[in-house]
Amino acid sequence: MSTARNYRENLIAKSHKASTINRRIQSIAAFLSYLDVTDKQNPFRNLKQIQIVRTAPKSIDRNESNKVLRFADNLEEKDHGLSFAIVSLLRHAGLRASELVALRVSDIDIKEKSGKVLVRNGKGFKERLVPLNLDAREGLKPWLEARKEVLKNIETRFLNKGKDVPDWVYSDFLFIGQRGVLTPRGVHHITQKIGLLANLDICLGPHRLRHTFARAALDPNGYSLNRAPVPLPALKKMLGHSRIETTSIYAEFTHDDHARFLEEREK
Repeated sequence: MSTARNYRENLIAKSHKASTINRRIQSIAAFLSYLDVTDKQNPFRNLKQIQIVRTAPKSIDRNESNKVLRFADNLEEKDHGLSFAIVSLLRHAGLRASELVALRVSDIDIKEKSGKVLVRNGKGFKERLVPLNLDAREGLKPWLEARKEVLKNIETRFLNKGKDVPDWVYSDFLFIGQRGVLTPRGVHHITQKIGLLANLDICLGPHRLRHTFARAALDPNGYSLNRAPVPLPALKKMLGHSRIETTSIYAEFTHDDHARFLEEREK
């Protein structure tokens, strides 16, 4: 057992991550079991592993979020609101990139004071209804109004060149670009470009905007939202998680969260 403990301490001294140390301990324990070493004789089987501190997934703060939406909105003249609609759904509805590109126009239901989106291609092939708040609805409107005209222009372009018009031009997919139905890779390219325009210090991907939606739902005060936090079971349904434990990781506070909370309490 002393050899196993010395091995663990040596890994700690070399500043390996807790997950790396635990994985190596588990691998050695499994290998010794493969060699028919009993659990009682296996020094790595009962060796205490390093406790892993859970951290919330990476998100962007309120100011960064506002900058991203503003720069996406500024692209409307160029892309007819496509980028703004995509960023708005990721940020304010928490969709995954794969769910976003699978959306059909018929999946969007926007009324005067409410809205919802039917996610058909959720993880594990599960459907769910996600509410669309005012920001999401307003973000979608320019693209929904321009989409038909955009596709009509694409159709005319093919016809003028004497080429067959691709089937995707006549499809019901919500997000279609100049080269076809948008892909998750295309969504990542759009968010990355907007992140660069907004001069963010990080690479802005679709999942970071999804994380931001979840963080704002659980910590509305951190995003200057005047409402109560969304209960975890409700957020679980909106995000399409199978287990509440997956959703609860968003409730983990960061150092910046603690600092902000203390500052607010002092005022």
